[in-house]
Amino acid sequence: QIPPHLGNLSSLNYLDLSNLNYGIQLWTTNMQWLSGLSFLKHLNLGHADLSRLVEANNWLQPINMLPNLVELHLPDCSLESLPLSLPFINFTLLSILDLSSNSFNVSSIPNWLFNLTSLTKIDLGGNSFSGAISREFAKLVSLQVLDLSNNGHIGGQIPRVLGNLCKLEILDLSGNNFTGKIDEFFDGFSACPNNSLVSLSLSGNNLVGNLPDSLGTLENLQHLYLTGNYFWGSIPASIGSLPSLQSLILSNNKMNETIPESFGQLSKLVQLDLQENPWEEGVSITEAQLMNLTRLESVFLMTHTVNSLVLNVTYEWVPPFRLKSLDLENCHVGPRFPVWLQVQSELNDVNLKNVGIVDTISEDWFSNMSSQIRFLDLSDNQI
Repeated sequence: QIPPHLGNLSSLNYLDLSNLNYGIQLWTTNMQWLSGLSFLKHLNLGHADLSRLVEANNWLQPINMLPNLVELHLPDCSLESLPLSLPFINFTLLSILDLSSNSFNVSSIPNWLFNLTSLTKIDLGGNSFSGAISREFAKLVSLQVLDLSNNGHIGGQIPRVLGNLCKLEILDLSGNNFTGKIDEFFDGFSACPNNSLVSLSLSGNNLVGNLPDSLGTLENLQHLYLTGNYFWGSIPASIGSLPSLQSLILSNNKMNETIPESFGQLSKLVQLDLQENPWEEGVSITEAQLMNLTRLESVFLMTHTVNSLVLNVTYEWVPPFRLKSLDLENCHVGPRFPVWLQVQSELNDVNLKNVGIVDTISEDWFSNMSSQIRFLDLSDNQI
């Protein structure tokens, strides 16, 4: 049990009781002991069991009495009640709010949250919120991190207002029920000439349409996760305007047209995942598109349609990268076993199933292969 006499430490400004180790789960039946800690700036009760609270509907009231509170971390605390409104707000300095992975019995994000204009980070992921995203988010102009992932039922179109949050660095809306196109959302970033977005995850929704050219306005973007939607068409040429991009994850969509030449400008790309898209026969990735990708480590291009995606490189070409993971199942690589594959010596996972190789593979390739190799599939070729 969390000892209530902690409330006697009236000068305390930092309290972290987060339970991550030793297999012991803290719990309490009363939160009133917090109300005396008027100097408290940081409170972390992460993973404590707060389902036993006698006044379960009023757990926020003593926290709201902390005028100096800057950080509140209550992830995975088995909380069920969340007030939709508060008669007054006393913790107006709050900058970080983490209520992720609870069991709230309310469907909408509470209105009082939008009056906390000092917020820089909100994590409400792993709950059961639903409905459309409120335009009240526009008030949170200092927001840098917004995580609404894995709520399942937050939906509608992604509103333009999120693109207007010019200080936003991380936006995670994955694992929800967003629908429609994303053009308006991306157009919202036009209000931020120097937008700060570094990581964007829209994976696991029901988004559709072409990827908009305005994607190229996110010049600081490092990680783009769009897997598990219904995007179709070509990767826009504006992708080349993302010089900092390290992760491009577009798997499990309906992408079926071209991969632009500007793709070759992504010199910092580390992870490329375009697998499980129905590319039209003959769509290719060329030597010119790969020659500047010096940091590339993972390439996943597996398709369900044989020869729909072609690796169009000369036999003698030596790439500037050393891959660790490679999946080219059903892509067209052969008929010869190309030099760019022969020089890969750091591979851990390799899937070259049915890639059209009709050749002899040198024993040297196997002997020079990384001792860390975990998976190797060369089936359905003529080796």
